[in-house]
Amino acid sequence: MAWICQSYLCFTPNAVVGPHVRAVAGFEWGFVVKRDTVTVRRPSILAEDAWNDRVPLLRNRYPEWTFDLGFRDV
Repeated sequence: MAWICQSYLCFTPNAVVGPHVRAVAGFEWGFVVKRDTVTVRRPSILAEDAWNDRVPLLRNRYPEWTFDLGFRDV
């Protein structure tokens, strides 16, 4: 079994909760279980492309929200 998670630090550009999302950074982490051995995957930094690959799914799932491509400065 493999459980791998991609997590993103995001914010709204107008500093309040609103339907506009910008990502700042992303990382991947998780674990793999093979027979009786558990191997933990240390966190690693994700490139902007990983976020950009998720944006179409987010836009489709939440059409009333805006999701910017790429990582942005706060």
